[in-house]
Amino acid sequence: MITHNKSIFVYIIIAIVMILGLSSCAGSPAVLPTETVSLETSTPEATSTASDSPTPEATSTSTSTPLPTATFTPNVTATQLPEITPAAEGKGNVIGLVLWNDQPVPKAAVWLCEKFEGACIGTYQYRANTDQNGYYVFKNVTPGKYLVAINSFSTGWFIFYFDASGSREQNVSAGENLILDPWSIWKYDLRATTPKIDKILAEAMPTFKWDAYPDAAYYQISIYDINFNAILANQRVDGIEFIPTQPLVTCRFYWDVEAFNAQGNRIASTKPGSMYFYVIDVPGAC
Repeated sequence: MITHNKSIFVYIIIAIVMILGLSSCAGSPAVLPTETVSLETSTPEATSTASDSPTPEATSTSTSTPLPTATFTPNVTATQLPEITPAAEGKGNVIGLVLWNDQPVPKAAVWLCEKFEGACIGTYQYRANTDQNGYYVFKNVTPGKYLVAINSFSTGWFIFYFDASGSREQNVSAGENLILDPWSIWKYDLRATTPKIDKILAEAMPTFKWDAYPDAAYYQISIYDINFNAILANQRVDGIEFIPTQPLVTCRFYWDVEAFNAQGNRIASTKPGSMYFYVIDVPGAC
């Protein structure tokens, strides 16, 4: 998270304009700006709510989202920043960039909330949509601490922004532009196939399988017991199946898989808590 006062921000904009004039700039993004978009940021109540209790990162999903294409723009830069007018007296502005698979995400719904419990709550709530370059702008925000919640492709799942210190709370100050770091979101349409939901297995080392995801360079699998204690956490898998090296005990288990692109950014996941199975007639119990 970077906080700028007005004078520093003006110098940054001038520098950006000069950079755009240099055609030899190797770090320029593949998607160049086509117009300046000023986003309206009124303060309606959030209309999209999660169907499940929120996790530390996200809260429900749809599988109708189109699958990704095999394209990358790893060097997205701030040269696409929209025009930002000074905030009203006693207010601040918040600016951020939403990415998926290293590409800007247009028309993503973003909430700025004092608290988030399945939806925005609190006295002050703001909503904006990203422009064609993936940027969102919250204008004239009342100073205070806020969470940034990004809706995952028009589903019920929300993904939260974390700053470099690992905090979800972002401090908005009067008379300042709060420019947040680019933030990558992911889809919830990765399909796990084996073990099937509610499957009963009489083996301690079952095989886990899932469908290959476009642009995925590798996956991570996690397995939890009935109390959601991690039996295996974020185990990297370079294929689309996995056999645990340590036997499972008699218990009910949950599992999920996440897909990552070659740059190490998460691009897809199974629905959290949706995949479960039973192991019976083996040594030990949870």
